[in-house]
Amino acid sequence: MAAIEISTASGLNDIRLSLAADYILTADIDLSSITNWEPIGTPEAPFTGTLDGNDYTISNLTIDRATTDYIGLFGYCQFNNSVKIPNLKNIKITGADVTGQDYVGVIAGYVGTTLGSTGDAIAGDPAVGTIISGCTTSGTVSGRSNVGGIIGMARGPEFAGHVISENVCNYIVWDYWIGRITGLSSSAVITGSGENIGGLVGQLYELSIRMSNSTGAVSGGDIVGGIIGFGYRCDIKTCYTTGNITGTKRVGGIIGVANYRPIIEYCYSEGDITGTGGNYPGVTHSAVAGVGGIVGVTDADQVRCCYSIGQISAVYRAGGIIGSYIDGSYSTNNIYCCYAQGNVSVSGAQVGGLIGYIWAGLVDIEQCYCTGKVTGWMSGAVIGVRGSYVDWGEEYSMINPNWDKPVGQIYYDTDIFYNADVNTASTQHGGTGKTSLDLQKVSTYEQAGKPWTNFSRHWVIDDEEGDPYPQLKCFYEPYGLSISLICGAPGLTLAYTKGQELFYRQLDDTWGAETQVEGISEINTLNTFRTAYGRIGFVVDEAGTLKYA
Repeated sequence: MAAIEISTASGLNDIRLSLAADYILTADIDLSSITNWEPIGTPEAPFTGTLDGNDYTISNLTIDRATTDYIGLFGYCQFNNSVKIPNLKNIKITGADVTGQDYVGVIAGYVGTTLGSTGDAIAGDPAVGTIISGCTTSGTVSGRSNVGGIIGMARGPEFAGHVISENVCNYIVWDYWIGRITGLSSSAVITGSGENIGGLVGQLYELSIRMSNSTGAVSGGDIVGGIIGFGYRCDIKTCYTTGNITGTKRVGGIIGVANYRPIIEYCYSEGDITGTGGNYPGVTHSAVAGVGGIVGVTDADQVRCCYSIGQISAVYRAGGIIGSYIDGSYSTNNIYCCYAQGNVSVSGAQVGGLIGYIWAGLVDIEQCYCTGKVTGWMSGAVIGVRGSYVDWGEEYSMINPNWDKPVGQIYYDTDIFYNADVNTASTQHGGTGKTSLDLQKVSTYEQAGKPWTNFSRHWVIDDEEGDPYPQLKCFYEPYGLSISLICGAPGLTLAYTKGQELFYRQLDDTWGAETQVEGISEINTLNTFRTAYGRIGFVVDEAGTLKYA
């Protein structure tokens, strides 16, 4: 049956009359005529159908239900039919003003799925698939707990992909065994007074999120993250945040708390990360405090190819990448190709340039650096404090920890660098200091005591981008929109564009200075040629007309 077409506010409102049907928008819809939208779907009667926003816009969604749970365009959704996924896609909501109590999001308060709950993943079950994709929001969202810019809570089945009889306690998160959420984007300002507050999703349980971003400010009570507040056995890839993130004691630029051996890859945060409170943490407690540029508190198997450039401050346990790293399972490259460039400080104790506090049996750290200043009691240039063995329990450890017996082993398979010009913290737990100038040289990494192998494969140094330190190639965006290289007089000529203007350099033993070709702008395409007389010419497309210089 074809999807039901919706082009009006009343048509959108009527979705609640048939919760299992499929719908598609055919026009932009303004909801300003509905002063207090009633969310579609409840726990007793959830929405189980589909809505394709078809890239049309829903504007002026207003919900004012501060004492009600499951708040959003949809209140409660349950998506169990693999034939229908993605159930929510290409939905755009602008100018939202959404207030609820628990489970609050612009698009949905709660989304659940049972997909991936049966079968033997070890035998190679097919991928579960994408549950939600391509949704964007703007406006404001407020609530108590489980609050997000897109979804309040999204939950998949526990130990997705594994049969119940298996011993799953040691399995890491494999993204192709669990349902996925992709392509979310929100500029909404998020406020929550309780726990699990996220720029996109308040709580993510047994699901994967990728290719998503949040650019609005996020603030909450505890467990606050730029993308996700709290995540359980979740896989996080290719996500970024640019807004400031604020919470009490467990706060992360990407995720506040990530439990049960998640994998976090190709993510970055650019806003300031702030933790405003928390009690003095004992050395063994895994969930007391942690404020980090990527993740606040985690037992992640891998944090790879991530960076943070904002300022990070907390009362206890702050790190440029991870606030508190608790246990995890040893494998190569646990923390790999990560960097932090902001200052990291605590008013209380336990702070490090990359990790504030670490309690892990075995951890492998490779190709990481930090450039900011580290300030606070019990500080480390790279790692602030290592958890210790205690014989008298948590209460005693707060007062008199046995620092002579730290937990586990840390393997630095490459030199881990910090900026010795500004970072004067202890190197008791590792780190190699270099001047700011040395950190901007490829030779520092390739000729280190433990060199960064294949440096050019993962990293690039390009001061023309305004960042003189190594950048991850997976995020690198060069200025050149077009480039052309030919052999001509007097040697090789490299032509390229920056800001849609034309430049070139010529090679004669060494590369000559950058030269701009005057009078050429708004370049969309570029080609370089050599004339019969040995001269160099440039053909560009300017406003649809071919010209040359």
